[in-house]
Amino acid sequence: MIVPSLAAVRRLLTPALALLLAALAGCATAPGKNDANACPPEPPVATQAFLEQGLRDARDRGYLWRIERGGHASWLYGTLHVAAPAWAFPGPTVLRALKASDVLAVELDMLDAKSLRPALEDGAAPEL
Repeated sequence: MIVPSLAAVRRLLTPALALLLAALAGCATAPGKNDANACPPEPPVATQAFLEQGLRDARDRGYLWRIERGGHASWLYGTLHVAAPAWAFPGPTVLRALKASDVLAVELDMLDAKSLRPALEDGAAPEL
């Protein structure tokens, strides 16, 4: 078995360590979470005018499947989770399916009280 000398190990590790330190120094000056210019824009405030405009401009996105059996119909709506305000408003096809439904089941984080609060407040959602 060949064992490298301590001098040989130092010769190999010294340039590698120098490259690592140079890379880390570059990270310290790169824009990060605390750089206001690197942050995404603030989400729009959900005013009544914003909600009305969003519903007016809504278009169909995602996938909507109709499942039928024994004279009963169900709808399954699959969306992408994108932080784009336009995706928050259902398009005309989805609205028709919602209006024709007797029951609506949504995916919510049941352990996150903050995300549940708006869904549970009376009058929190716009009229469909």
